[in-house]
Amino acid sequence: MTLAAVLCCAMTTTVLTSCNSDSSNDDGAYDKTPKYMMMQFDIDNTKDMLDYCTIELTIEDQLGNKKTTVLTSEYVDADYVCYATANGELPTTFKFSRKVTLKQSIDNLESFKYTTRTKAEYGIFNAAGYQIGMGETDIVGETGTVTGAEAAQLINQGVLDFTRTFKYDEKGNLIPENNTAQ
Repeated sequence: MTLAAVLCCAMTTTVLTSCNSDSSNDDGAYDKTPKYMMMQFDIDNTKDMLDYCTIELTIEDQLGNKKTTVLTSEYVDADYVCYATANGELPTTFKFSRKVTLKQSIDNLESFKYTTRTKAEYGIFNAAGYQIGMGETDIVGETGTVTGAEAAQLINQGVLDFTRTFKYDEKGNLIPENNTAQ
């Protein structure tokens, strides 16, 4: 019985020691040094905008690489929100642009619902790929309903177009003077 107690104590000590090992086996989960970030940009649209307009979304990274997508119903959810993502090594800059043009005349429409609302959410990751921070920007933009002729005027004047630029420092902090909404 005494041998069993000694073996039990020895096994418990071994298990506790191996559970409490040093960080030499650390896979990077505890490293809090920011390395890169991923941003999701939420762009609100309306059914009227998708039906009567061509909506181009362009994402540009800090290297100047651009990707442009023409939005269709397959790119938006049930609420007509498009989710676009970009990632980059810190420090980084992301630019999201939307350009709206008419597909056809809408002057005779009684009403046309539009929106310019956007929001961005981001995650900050360490070199091992573990998320070490997250946040979101304020929602900006407006939603309204106007006649077709008024909507055509807004679209032709570029009122529904926007460019938002987000610049982050090496720690993943937003540099406020470079966060622009146009």
